[in-house]
Amino acid sequence: MKSRTNTRKRSSWPRIHTRKRPSGQPVWVIDTRVAGQRIFQRFSAAQTAQDFAADLRSQRQREGDAAFSVPAALRVEAVRCAAMLAPFPGATLTDATQHYVTKVLRFRQAPNVETAVARLLDKKARGNRRARTLENLRFRWGAFSRAFGQRQLGEITEAELAEWLDSVSTSPTNRHNYRRSVMQLYRAAMRKRWCDANTMAEATDCVQLEEKPAGILTVEQCARLLEQSATYGLTAYAVIGLFCGLRREELARLQWSAVKLSERIITVGAEVAKLRRQRHVTITDTAAGWLSGIVKTTGPIVDPENLRKRFDAWRRAAEVRRWPNNALRHTFGSIHLATFKDEVRTAYEMGNSPDMVHRHYKALVTEACAAKYWGLRPETAAHRKIVPMYAAVNGLLTTASPRTLLDEERGRFHRRN
Repeated sequence: MKSRTNTRKRSSWPRIHTRKRPSGQPVWVIDTRVAGQRIFQRFSAAQTAQDFAADLRSQRQREGDAAFSVPAALRVEAVRCAAMLAPFPGATLTDATQHYVTKVLRFRQAPNVETAVARLLDKKARGNRRARTLENLRFRWGAFSRAFGQRQLGEITEAELAEWLDSVSTSPTNRHNYRRSVMQLYRAAMRKRWCDANTMAEATDCVQLEEKPAGILTVEQCARLLEQSATYGLTAYAVIGLFCGLRREELARLQWSAVKLSERIITVGAEVAKLRRQRHVTITDTAAGWLSGIVKTTGPIVDPENLRKRFDAWRRAAEVRRWPNNALRHTFGSIHLATFKDEVRTAYEMGNSPDMVHRHYKALVTEACAAKYWGLRPETAAHRKIVPMYAAVNGLLTTASPRTLLDEERGRFHRRN
């Protein structure tokens, strides 16, 4: 009995009330609430009212009360959006909405690429970045800004990035550098909450570069460079680069106050070092022989005025036509490793990792070549107490054999360390 009563109550919902119009004609009214929403309808025929009530019961049974809280316009829009997603199997309105919220609405206030690049470059400049670093960023980020200036970072697709990288790249190395620079831009923008991830840049094809050995100079080229260095005011530059292994940017920033000849140490301070980490570099006997006659107490080791012009003239005078990147440093690294056969020690002197030394400098020169290299000594007066030696190359005289020089350099080095 109870069960029949409940069934009757469920089937009688919604209740249909009979009313009379002022004219006396009957009217059937449905007045109910579902999920807080009022449903009120008048019907002039009892059957029409019963059909509407049946539709409400059916809809409530299928979708629950929540279906009645969705406005009709929203239901129409949902149907239209579902039709747009139909060509993409598995895509749902929830997926589309979530993507729009996380990728678009979340970054609606983010600046366009042109503004973002300008702000980030200004931040880098105020962050005490080196001039060369800023120059590289302005060059590559500037090219990116010119291509996508009015777009937001989050709007740029993987395909667009790949096409742009192909258009600006002149070589695999060049493409690799541009891609790395754009990834750096996206990482900086992520920290500003201007985009959600670096996935677009990371998804672009990564060029597989061939790992080539470091480009180095021959002993004959080193001898000619040393012979011509005084003419162009580059003796200290050449000697410390060749026999102590400093980078070209470090040489340009190094001061004489960091060169402690009596202690046989050069302090490459954080303000000079590439990674802003101080290190101490040994002044080899060969380097000491050259520096003893030119060492100063203050000032830069190389005059910055017209440095590039003097450098190019120096190369031409020494007949060095091809100049590998950081040629002086790379020559030192190869010779040092061939002499001492200790990757850890060479890495320590150069401010590098042993793995980097092994990959780039191993087996580039022979011991005989290294012996000649350390024999590149200046011809000095006896009263300076420097053994008078000259390079054992190009027919120049020397008072000691290359083998003796190599053994002496090894012996002094190990006694000091």
